[in-house]
Amino acid sequence: MSEAAPSRGLAAALLLAVFLAGAGAGAAGLALGQRAFGHEGRRGRPLERLSRELQLDPAQRREIGAILVRRREHMRPLFEETRQEIRAVLRPDQQARFDTLGRPGRRRGPDR
Repeated sequence: MSEAAPSRGLAAALLLAVFLAGAGAGAAGLALGQRAFGHEGRRGRPLERLSRELQLDPAQRREIGAILVRRREHMRPLFEETRQEIRAVLRPDQQARFDTLGRPGRRRGPDR
């Protein structure tokens, strides 16, 4: 066995460790972001949660609501572009399934 075999194994192990650390960090970041903006299942929409938690007055609700709408409108094209990039990598059978998954702007439940 050559010296290259152990170093390949070490490289593969390091690559796997970095991947798993990144996946864990991403999942943690997503969970924190969801909690911060009220996307925690049935706890309510962001504006309602902010209003409840911060006891916003009507003027603040209107202004923050407008901010959230602007941000959502800004993000929608980015989400669609990401979906198209992902779809291009998939096989036709996977594309069909992917197309049935949640789409940007599609309501998924009573509190969305």
